[in-house]
Amino acid sequence: MSLTKTEGGPDSSGVRQFEANYQELFSPSSRPESLGLLGHYDVLKVLGRGGFGTVFQAFDTKLHREVAIKLLNPKIGPNSAAGVRFLREARAAATIRNENVVQIYSVEEKPAPYLVMEYVPGQSLQDMIDQHGRLPTRDGIAIGAQIARGLAAAHARGLIHRDLKPANILVEKGDDGYIAKLADFGLALSREDTRLTQSGMIVGTPIYMAPEQTRGEELDHRTDLFSLGSVLYTMLGGDTPFGATDAMVVLNRINSFQPKPLQRLAPETPAWLCEVVRKLHAKDRAGRYQSASEVAEIFEKAQSMPRNEAPTTNVSPRPTPGDRSGETESDDTPAYLGQFQRKFPWWTIALGVLLSGLAIGAAIVMRPGGSAESSTTRKPDGPVTPPKSVVAKSDIAKLWLDESLAWSKPEKLGPEINGGATRVLFATLTSDEKTIVFFQENKGEKRLMIGTRNHRENATFQDVQALPDEINQDVNGPSYLSPDGSALLFVTTRERPNLLRIWKATRTPDGATYTQPEKYLEPVDTADMDTAPILSADGTKLFTTSYRKTPKVSGDILEFPVINSKPNTKNASLLPPPISTPVYETPCWLSPDDCVMVMLRMPTSRPEECRFHVRATPTDPFGEATPFRGLEEFQVGRPWFSPDGRRMYFHIGDGVAPNRIVNIYTSRLEPKK
Repeated sequence: MSLTKTEGGPDSSGVRQFEANYQELFSPSSRPESLGLLGHYDVLKVLGRGGFGTVFQAFDTKLHREVAIKLLNPKIGPNSAAGVRFLREARAAATIRNENVVQIYSVEEKPAPYLVMEYVPGQSLQDMIDQHGRLPTRDGIAIGAQIARGLAAAHARGLIHRDLKPANILVEKGDDGYIAKLADFGLALSREDTRLTQSGMIVGTPIYMAPEQTRGEELDHRTDLFSLGSVLYTMLGGDTPFGATDAMVVLNRINSFQPKPLQRLAPETPAWLCEVVRKLHAKDRAGRYQSASEVAEIFEKAQSMPRNEAPTTNVSPRPTPGDRSGETESDDTPAYLGQFQRKFPWWTIALGVLLSGLAIGAAIVMRPGGSAESSTTRKPDGPVTPPKSVVAKSDIAKLWLDESLAWSKPEKLGPEINGGATRVLFATLTSDEKTIVFFQENKGEKRLMIGTRNHRENATFQDVQALPDEINQDVNGPSYLSPDGSALLFVTTRERPNLLRIWKATRTPDGATYTQPEKYLEPVDTADMDTAPILSADGTKLFTTSYRKTPKVSGDILEFPVINSKPNTKNASLLPPPISTPVYETPCWLSPDDCVMVMLRMPTSRPEECRFHVRATPTDPFGEATPFRGLEEFQVGRPWFSPDGRRMYFHIGDGVAPNRIVNIYTSRLEPKK
């Protein structure tokens, strides 16, 4: 919960919220302006509220001082996981003693869990930005130094904030400038407890999250440093670095792209300061500063130097390994996305924050052994001599063409996925590879299944179960799971037998049940059919195999622009050759940079052919098809790849219909032995 300011007074929504949820917790007060007494605190008005509680301004009748009280929502029991965590984290935050951290005075449990803290007159940093736009560089440096010092104090106590953002930074005007204090450690956790919430749930504010946070990985103090980079960017540039209207888009941007250079938003920002922000935004934690104290020292040194001099920042002018600093978002931004950065990729979570979770997952890259790297794949060591039709700029294309690498022998996923059913196929996973959705057919019954696992290298998934009946009604064909797992596109014949339609269901970041699905792609007429949906890396295009009268195609791949999360059927276009051919084709996977498309061709007289096409930029046409090397002996069915292109999931059939068995396998790209 952020300390977002709301108005007090008898008619405010804040008081109505109080009356609805908190009235029973307060006793009458003799002060006419009071909302009631909580212990010996006279509660005066609401300062802010969120999903887990409300912050009030109050008066301590014993010590005669103004305080702020954060009260847990009464609907959340003190013995619940959230209630226990609230008290544990409040007590941990109370151990911090620093002038740049809001001081915790007391932690109480009755009549409901609440904490009493320092009242800071002034406003949040978010309020300042909303009112005045970007801050002057000098003020930004001064506030940045204080934020870093507050973080250093928390980190010294073993606490990670996890929700650092302008709304959680309180600023008051002092005699010598601004005084900034970190507030709301409601999502903080100790280093010893970094796995307490690693159940696939994403916590924190998506726009300011670090890449590892969006993926549900173990966190450390450097997670806060990435968020610090986003706060500095917003404060100095007047706009959020990864903002978008869709949470899944935000999560993918955080994992896969660098924001616009800060100097393009604020030309007066000195180069050294832009480099500090860039380094804080390194996707790989090893590429960031390794302590908040180091950042604070840089800023404090800058404050004491003349304006035309720069402090020693220990920042390389080149991006750190694995950091896609050269890949920024385009200025060709459609107006409908409002004030945020517009050209957005969402191949990760895919909103997952499944807004998860959308949200949803996030683009990550793994070494063959399983350790996390940044969201960009390394360049292969061996020579690459791509055919003329393949653009060498694509890192994934380089990997797949590198003759020093080979796909490992396919490994069948565990019995929870492959056990029992006649056909198990069409795997699609979140970009962290911990959640899988697949199609299952057994004795004529067709349904989509979902499963999870703790680590991407585990062959066994847990909690494998059918998706809700609202989704599985007449489901018939491949689905697409957003990178974070929050959104699911699937094919159904519920409107009419043999008439394929694409529908969409979403779920919240806490992993709750999917919402009632709705039709995602409207037909031109009743005879139109669409199947095999995938979304582009920037989230603005939908690709499907389609039977439509306009244009007159049959079983070719159409591209639909996506506006406000809905495909625009009026502007659909046929992908030009060499993709669209007389042979039936379906899209299988699109790389995070939107430049590599994997397709399955289905000739009438030969087995299915799995191939990939490459293009130089997302606006160029795709080049000629290239087959996958090393998998010729297997008939690979509709593959899905990890965001770095190093792991493949696909189905393989054995036998002849109607007794044909189909199972899902995985293979890794490894150095040749």
